[in-house]
This record gives sequence, structure tokens and C-alpha cells, in this order.
Amino acid sequence: FTLSMTSEAPSRSAWLRDPLFDSACLAYCWVPFYLFLVFGLGIDGEWSASGSGGDREPGLGTAMFIALGITYVHRHYTFLLVYGDRETYDWGMNVKSCGICYQFSKYDAMDLVPYMCATDDVMSDLGHQGLRRTGTIAVGAHQCDFRYQRKGEPGHLADKYPDRIRILETGGTQ
Repeated sequence: FTLSMTSEAPSRSAWLRDPLFDSACLAYCWVPFYLFLVFGLGIDGEWSASGSGGDREPGLGTAMFIALGITYVHRHYTFLLVYGDRETYDWGMNVKSCGICYQFSKYDAMDLVPYMCATDDVMSDLGHQGLRRTGTIAVGAHQCDFRYQRKGEPGHLADKYPDRIRILETGGTQ
């Protein structure tokens, strides 16, 4: 341990907010998904429908299918968190391997994946998260470089890769 007596400003913390907050986010990130399964799909501990016959609750099968599907697809994700300087971006992540690309490439359906990537732009816009990326694995980059800046200027993939993501503007219906 060395104590420096210089007048330089201390370096920025490596935590998003603080150690307790970041650890809690990592430890309890499953809670919103669990609450969605329990309350959103109506799985409230009832294992069978009312009446006789022993029929299973339909929501339970749906929840099990969703949980297993998400677990299966996400097992191929590898990503690194990147901390920003608050001027360029707040935080980001570099996805090194993508479970969606892995699954869709098995069925020769990679042409669909850039559209899934474009939904990240829509979700970011709705939450004013200012998502910017230079590319994604689905459009041929070596990684997906997500960079978020709250209320920052977004950068949409469809604007950068119009040959891979074609979005048709339609007029409103009356």
C-alpha cells in the first residue's frame, strides 16, 4: 500500500454506484423475472385447476417453457461490463458470444437476428437510455459493444447497417 501526496484528482470508482448496490443487482437480478412468472402469468402456488381431474394449471407450463428457453438460449452469452466516464457513456457491455446468434446459426436463420438487435434500440429509446453501438455479432462485428448514456443521443443499428436491417416507415392508420 502506497500513499501518494500529489494534488491529482482521485480516479473514478470502478462501481456503477457503490459496492453494495452493484452486488445486490448481481445477486438479485432474477427477482423481476420470478415476480413476472408468479404474478404476470398467474402462477400463485396452485398446482392444479379447480375441480376434479387433476389438470395442470396452464400458466405453469408456459412459465416452465419460458424459463427453460431463456436459460437454454442465454447459456451461450459471454459479456464484459464496461464502465464509462459519464461524458462519453455511463456504462456498457461487450458481448463476446451471443446465444441468439448461436441458436439461429444452427438453423441457418441469421438473417433474422439483426432485427432482434434492432429491438434493443427501440427498448433503449423507450427508456431514454441513449444506446449506441458500432456493431453487433449479428451484422458481422467481432462483438456487440453496447454503450449507454442516460438521456444521451442514441445511435440506431438500422441507420448504420441499412443493407442488413430494413425498416419500413408506415403512415398512421385512421
